[in-house]
Amino acid sequence: MWPKATHARTSNYCLKEEGFDTDRDRSLLESQGASISSSFSEMGSSKCVVVVGAAAQAATVVVVVVVVVVIVVVVVVVVVVVVVVVVVVVVLVVVVAVVVAVAVVVVVVITGLKQHCCTLPT
Repeated sequence: MWPKATHARTSNYCLKEEGFDTDRDRSLLESQGASISSSFSEMGSSKCVVVVGAAAQAATVVVVVVVVVVIVVVVVVVVVVVVVVVVVVVVLVVVVAVVVAVAVVVVVVITGLKQHCCTLPT
């Protein structure tokens, strides 16, 4: 294994070869559990190896799934609450309209009967 300074230099060269910004991307990749190394063949050529650990990938997927599920649940709850409120308001308006209509009909019928008849039985 290389000493840390040599390893960092090699990793920077390796990342630069792969098109990464060396300092920022190396720190970011390593903080996410990536291992960065250069493997040297017998012919002297090098190959950059950047491996992000399965645990880091799984954790990222779990976080994304949890966030998506929470957003979906919140949206569904908001939609259900809005629908329930609209239904309750519509039902109340219909009930009030029916009560008012019945009251008007009763008043009109009683007034009409009083005008056409002498006395109403009590």
